[in-house]
Amino acid sequence: MSRRGFTLIELMVAVAIIAILAVCAGFTGASMRQLAAAELQREQALLRMEYEADLASRGRALDAAVLARLEAPLPDLVVARSRQGPATTLRLQWRDPLGRPASRSLTFLAGTEGP
Repeated sequence: MSRRGFTLIELMVAVAIIAILAVCAGFTGASMRQLAAAELQREQALLRMEYEADLASRGRALDAAVLARLEAPLPDLVVARSRQGPATTLRLQWRDPLGRPASRSLTFLAGTEGP
C-alpha cells in the first residue's frame, strides 16, 4: 500500500519545529540589534572625545550645540577630565542599550599644534 501524503501528527511536528526555529531567530535578531546599537554608541562616544581633543589641542572652545548633538545618543552620560602635565585624559561613561554601564577614554596632548 502506497502513501500519498503526510499524517496530521507529522505535519504538526513540522510546524512546531518551524515555530521554534522562528522564535530562536527572532531572539537572535533582537540581540543583534541591541549589540549594533551598543556599537553605534561606542562610535558616538569616540566622535565626541575626538571633537573635544581636536579643539583642545588647537586651543579653541567647545560648541554647546555640537556637544548636545554628539551626546544625545548616550544616555546618562558622565564626562570626566583629568590633566597630568601636558596630557589630558577624557573619560566618558554611559548606559548601553541593555542597561549596562559602558565607558571609553582618550588621552591627548593639549596645545601642541605647531605654528
